[in-house]
Amino acid sequence: MRKVFALTIWLTLLSAAELVRDDSTGIVLDENSGLMWQDDSGAASEKVPWREALKRCENLRLGGYGDWRLPTSDELESLADESRFKHGIYPVFENVGSGGYWSSTQDPVHPSRAWMTLYTCGGGYWYGKDKRAYLRCVRSIGVSGKPGQ
Repeated sequence: MRKVFALTIWLTLLSAAELVRDDSTGIVLDENSGLMWQDDSGAASEKVPWREALKRCENLRLGGYGDWRLPTSDELESLADESRFKHGIYPVFENVGSGGYWSSTQDPVHPSRAWMTLYTCGGGYWYGKDKRAYLRCVRSIGVSGKPGQ
């Protein structure tokens, strides 16, 4: 049992080690997935409807980059730290709202809904696009972990 527990702790630390924060820009780099995440104050400052979240990500200029987008549900859920009971997002993220985060994934059955991830309860659900949620924009940089590759 101790070995399983130790292995779980080690794997959790290994996963978190692949997330690197740049405090000067408010960006978190996921070296494993090749994704760069917004983590400035805008990631937790205001809840907005889904279409507004799409627009804000498309218009975001952060860290000298202008190719930000709203993440897919899978991308957003990859940030969930399942070893934590509360605020289940990796602790490298400093700006976390106490509510759901929009994804770009739309409900194929009900086009008026999109997927929203809740880190505080470890899940998510289809949510009306006219409702309000937080946004955390993302950009792809490739799996090399180096911008532009």
